[in-house]
Amino acid sequence: MAGGLRAAAWAQAGVLLGAFAGSHLLFVCTPAGQHIDAAGFGQVPELDTALHGILEASRLVVPLALGVVVAVLAIGALVQRRLREVLGALALVVISSLAAAAAKPLLPRPRFGENGYPWNTFPSGHTAVATALLCAALWLAPRRLSGTGLRVGLVALGTAFGWALVVSYAHRQADVAGSGILVAAVAALIAALQGRVAVPNSTWRRLAAVVAVGVALQALAAYAPGLAGLRFAGALGTVLVIAASCAAALALVPSGGRGGRPAVQRLVGVDDARKVELPRPL
Repeated sequence: MAGGLRAAAWAQAGVLLGAFAGSHLLFVCTPAGQHIDAAGFGQVPELDTALHGILEASRLVVPLALGVVVAVLAIGALVQRRLREVLGALALVVISSLAAAAAKPLLPRPRFGENGYPWNTFPSGHTAVATALLCAALWLAPRRLSGTGLRVGLVALGTAFGWALVVSYAHRQADVAGSGILVAAVAALIAALQGRVAVPNSTWRRLAAVVAVGVALQALAAYAPGLAGLRFAGALGTVLVIAASCAAALALVPSGGRGGRPAVQRLVGVDDARKVELPRPL
């Protein structure tokens, strides 16, 4: 049973890496994908007009603020002798940031008509850093502060940050969502190395459904811009896709030291019903 659960952990990471590659292939390397991606820029121009200075500043302020919060949480975790969690969170932030920086110059971006762009912007480095820091904050948060409420709040913050990048024309939605998927893949790899299988299939099915609805709304807004209300439907689709990618990354991280110090850890396999308690690896 343990071998099957660990195999599921590695399979989880492989699927997420495939999703990252697939999002690049669909939204960056096809004319239709580039059209849908570019259409997201003009969906809510009023926000950029009214809040441009704030949105621009958030690109720097939010990651810096999150970095300070994570540093404080890491010090507290070290005081509590939670070295395993601190090292895992640090690895997640460093590897995710480096992976995003390395992928951007290596991945191609074909130029298709008016949606062409002289350089590749996929994935977003700002989003990779911010999402990884959100995951680190969840991982290192004190147990009394952890729980569903904290996880939902962090997803909301990550979604707002990512959407601000799109609204302010700093990044396309695929750049932002792709970074969330990349961080999720790194988190899944760390989970596999640590012997954790954090996410059951039912969660992946729900997230996939959210992404499907979001992409459908984006496509409708991109190809039928004259229909009333579809501009805002496209904006909603962008929010859903970004939220799902951020939620995927956060779902793979234990909260408040759970899965760290206890001698026994509950591992959840590919099916919700397949649960077994095993000694946590040292």
